[in-house]
Amino acid sequence: MGRHLVLTVHGIGEQRPGETVDAIVGAATTQFKDGDVIKAAEPVEVHRDLIELAEARFDGTPRNAQLFPVHLRRVRRAGEDDSGDDAVFAEVYWADKSPAPNGPLWTAFDLMKVVLGLGYIAMDNVENTRKWPAVGLVHLFTWVFYGVIAPLNALLFAGAAALLLDLTAVKIGPVVPVWALLLIVWGLTLALGLWLHERIARTYLVRIFAKGMIGFSGVLAAIVVISPGIWSGEAQQALDSFLLWSLRLLDAGWIAAVALAALTYATSLFFRKPSASHDKTLFPAVCSAMVLLWMVLSASLWLLFKEITGQLSTPRGATEPDGLLYNLLDTHLEDVLSTLTLSVVFLGALLVAAVVLVWVRGQHREYIFSRRDLIRRVILNKGLRVVLGAFLIACVVAVASQFAVFLGLLERPIFVPEQGGAISTLILAAIAGLGLFIYNAPGLVAGGLGVGRDIVTYAVQAECQWTEDDLETHKKNFPLRREINARFKRVLQYALPAYRPTRLTVISHSQGTVIATQMLQDPSVHRLLAKHGVADILLITMGSPVTHIYRHYFPEHFQVSWTGLPPGSKWVNIHRADDFVGTTIDDALESVQWNLRVDAGGHTGYFTDHQVWRELYGDEVEFSLFPTPRRSPESADPS
Repeated sequence: MGRHLVLTVHGIGEQRPGETVDAIVGAATTQFKDGDVIKAAEPVEVHRDLIELAEARFDGTPRNAQLFPVHLRRVRRAGEDDSGDDAVFAEVYWADKSPAPNGPLWTAFDLMKVVLGLGYIAMDNVENTRKWPAVGLVHLFTWVFYGVIAPLNALLFAGAAALLLDLTAVKIGPVVPVWALLLIVWGLTLALGLWLHERIARTYLVRIFAKGMIGFSGVLAAIVVISPGIWSGEAQQALDSFLLWSLRLLDAGWIAAVALAALTYATSLFFRKPSASHDKTLFPAVCSAMVLLWMVLSASLWLLFKEITGQLSTPRGATEPDGLLYNLLDTHLEDVLSTLTLSVVFLGALLVAAVVLVWVRGQHREYIFSRRDLIRRVILNKGLRVVLGAFLIACVVAVASQFAVFLGLLERPIFVPEQGGAISTLILAAIAGLGLFIYNAPGLVAGGLGVGRDIVTYAVQAECQWTEDDLETHKKNFPLRREINARFKRVLQYALPAYRPTRLTVISHSQGTVIATQMLQDPSVHRLLAKHGVADILLITMGSPVTHIYRHYFPEHFQVSWTGLPPGSKWVNIHRADDFVGTTIDDALESVQWNLRVDAGGHTGYFTDHQVWRELYGDEVEFSLFPTPRRSPESADPS
């Protein structure tokens, strides 16, 4: 008897448990026809199993085992007993590490969280390519975002939520004093900060956010003391003063973020590690993208909140909204949003550039993989990064003009349209439209977020180690990455002794190829395979970003070498001509026997692609379900 163990590792997206393994088993057991060639499918029996495995050793740390589902499909020829050949498919499932949000509120929250999470990618890139001065600057930039800008936005949202009381019979001022309202906001801010810091935060940037919440609760108390009208009951005056102080702090945070992001471009020219060329530099563009996206998205959510508040504040029979909260938003929000012209214009430029890029790629889709990076890549495209760099330069000019106005050198700041004018109205309409789109199409937004969320999840760091030089110590600083990789090993630890296979095939796609190649280079996996006598190993990667994204931009953490894979391994890489994520495995690694190209078809759907299976069944790969040759079925349908 021979047994074939097939591990399936899915890529990014909203996969459901069992979805990947069922797609591969379904394609592998279906009659295959390619022109006049018919690969008749033998009648098979498929037995479905499910086991919950623990991610780590169950030793009390943590106290409760962290379980994940492993879907198993055991395939054997119909009518054969246990003495015959069979194939066991086991799914390495990890999509639950970055769960999709439900509903517009959680989708908006998840959107902002993903934008913040881009900071992890910037840190990962700079730590792989630069020395500590540049690394420290990027860390400081993320601290400003997590410790100042994000907590201040959260504080203001908490205050706005508390002001919703004014829409009820419990009026702010006559019934609830302003000092009592701000006391509620102070309590919410402090409680949220303490709860996050002590109970929730697993990573140091989330702890910085929590500390920012705790710190700004103290700032809130100071603002309450110095704001006029707090104790006299003049609600509008008191809250106007409170908002002015808060917005000044937010302005200071934005100035610091823009300045630090601009400095990342300057430091990218220096402090390089010996092995890092300039084309591996990604962190300045990521920092610029964080500034751009947070400005526009946070503004759109505030305008959406204002729109909802306006509807709730409009008395029955009236045409105009009225109320304390709406009046505050109407007074202060437009002044702030009028400064976002640059963000909206450059976001529009990015969208136009992306559309042009997609069109150009469509004209060359069958050989796009061999073109220059300017059109070959969509993710991390150089042209889009140039737009982000221009945006940051414009931001620096805009900030400088604000100081020039303050010093009396200019009458009005640059890039700020006249309030109430056509340009200002158009900008506000664009931002409001984005907010309404997020509110009305949360499912669509959440689906698009899946790619970014999964990539960010794999880059999350536990501790601040920007001065750490030891590579192995630093590799251990990625908790979610380690947990995802550990699932691959845990499935092997279960399946090898349970099924005693004579052959191992690993089929992976997209981000799953990164997991598979990293774990097949792990010495502990080598020892595990050797212990169970598995020497016939086939690695199949599809749509893989292993070399041209991960090894390129994160060279210290994602090396792929022939000597690192198990002895006797065979590696086949399959890519579509127009795949915007994964193409060839670069540098002609000896471990890749073949880079096999199929016709254009995008990045998804590899597991059930006829052309992919034509390559798998071809002479180069010769994939088969069972270790021994197929028996000819007694009857086969030639159709």
